[in-house]
Amino acid sequence: MKKRTAYFLTQGGVIAFWVILTFIISYLNGTVHTEGIIDAFLYISFFVFLTHLFREIIIRRDFFKYPIGKLIFIVLSCCLLFALAMYPFTSLVSLGLGILGWSEVFDLTRFILQILANGMLFLGWSLFYFSFHFFRSYQQSLKWEAFKIEAELNHLKSQLNPHFLFNSLNSVRALIDEDPKKAKTAITQLSGLLRKGLETGKQKLIPFSEELSTVQDYLDLESIRYEERLRVELDCPEDTYRAKVPPLLVQTLVENGIKHGISKLKSGGLIRINSKIDPEGHLKIEIFNSGSLNPALNSFQGKGYGLRNSRKRLGLLFEDKATLDIRNLEKNTVKTTLRIPQKLLV
Repeated sequence: MKKRTAYFLTQGGVIAFWVILTFIISYLNGTVHTEGIIDAFLYISFFVFLTHLFREIIIRRDFFKYPIGKLIFIVLSCCLLFALAMYPFTSLVSLGLGILGWSEVFDLTRFILQILANGMLFLGWSLFYFSFHFFRSYQQSLKWEAFKIEAELNHLKSQLNPHFLFNSLNSVRALIDEDPKKAKTAITQLSGLLRKGLETGKQKLIPFSEELSTVQDYLDLESIRYEERLRVELDCPEDTYRAKVPPLLVQTLVENGIKHGISKLKSGGLIRINSKIDPEGHLKIEIFNSGSLNPALNSFQGKGYGLRNSRKRLGLLFEDKATLDIRNLEKNTVKTTLRIPQKLLV
């Protein structure tokens, strides 16, 4: 239903509700009179007319641009003015129907009570109208933010897959001349990895067990290239398998450790992956790799594509609830620590 149609149906519903309510109350009191029903109909119809006029003023003057303090003052002033405007009209209608006399119309107490009653009606309408629009704007804002986050995540993932593919193809290319048989095996493993990437490409989060399987396939692929220069150790208990992680995130960090650490060492090195659920309910993943960290790669503005990509994805998905820390340890070792909240995902 269009917003304008819904508005007019609501206004018409207010008139019908008011008249029916007046009739029911009069019937229960045993005082049903045609004049009273007509008076109620004209009263609420004039109220609806004034609220429609109020709405036109709100739109034309763009009340929503005002700061909240000024907006409250303007709305209260308008409610008072419209309440005053209703009094002579409703009084004349009541006089014409013989419900009131001149003495009652000019009675100060009745005047004050009627203005307060009218003002409360306009105030109630204003609260409903502005609350509806603020809520609608808030929903649109949330939808827009969600759309932007979804678009950026898709953009990051679309960048990540070619990045992973190019690095893997470079590994395979290095094997073609050295060992064609191993190159064929590597191509088979690479196709399996790409198939997994396509299967999880539309998901924001996947079970850690699936990500770990991708990491193991990737390490198998790299082991063909590095042979005994690449040693792998995994300590990932089963209670961490059901935890959720962004697709290819851990794989990217492992790839980072091999590319910037182990590949630069003549004797190769070790990749060790540990995982656990910490006391706060976060999935904590530690990746150790031989080598030394280049400080520029640990900077958000650094040239490390995989790290910048990973930090952006974590920020979009978890804001500041997830952390990614990379630092040098003693004995030529780099430690990457990833903490991903799980309670927020329930």
